[in-house]
Amino acid sequence: MNCFAYVEPASSNGSIAVALIASQDYGPLRVAASLVMRALQALKSTKFYAEHSHSLTSIPPQQSLSSTPRCAEGNTIFAKLLSEYQDPVKADKVLRVQQELDETKQIIFTAMECLLQRHEKLEDVVEK
Repeated sequence: MNCFAYVEPASSNGSIAVALIASQDYGPLRVAASLVMRALQALKSTKFYAEHSHSLTSIPPQQSLSSTPRCAEGNTIFAKLLSEYQDPVKADKVLRVQQELDETKQIIFTAMECLLQRHEKLEDVVEK
């Protein structure tokens, strides 16, 4: 498992942390870091964060997590982000370009092989 976490330094609004746990074969850590940063930006853009950031800095020991405020808007945003990042190649431009380059390289190798085979056949015809 790979884990990537980001903790924003404390400010007047408190601090915020985002963590991501993914399987080893998910893709480069850069893609996971991108997802975490986009999730952080999305959370900060919600009305919920603006209204509750001051109260989310710490949860008193007697208060359970189930009684903390919930953010339906944030859940929708996060679900959309997770859906978008299911395939790292689709989510990351660098991976997408790399995949296209690999496909193009394979096409060129195949074309070169065919040309070499044709050349050998032409040489056989010329010799006869």
